[in-house]
Amino acid sequence: MKTFTQLAEDWERTYSAKGGRLEAQTEQMPEDDPAEWVSDFLRWKRERCASRPDKDDSTFISALLLDFSEWCANHQSVPATRQTFEVLLDLEGYHIKNGVASGIVLTKYLWQSRL
Repeated sequence: MKTFTQLAEDWERTYSAKGGRLEAQTEQMPEDDPAEWVSDFLRWKRERCASRPDKDDSTFISALLLDFSEWCANHQSVPATRQTFEVLLDLEGYHIKNGVASGIVLTKYLWQSRL
């Protein structure tokens, strides 16, 4: 897996090679392999989330992804794309519907639900 710096350097080389012009890509980007993020995802989930099957908890995927991305940045890791992140949530058994993941909540918001 490439680091953010490596990805930025690759982009800069491509941009410079085109004489500073950005051109539309005609080939589709390869899909990320969710297996590359499983370890980080599980660590993040353990540190920052709660699964409470006895409650009706749910969180917007965008909020979960933002928190995961911040966690990755603080741990010198590369965040996953939303598509890959949704696959990781699905693999962990969280039901996804209308941009919301059921059964998972960020622990920093638990105080609002009055445990």
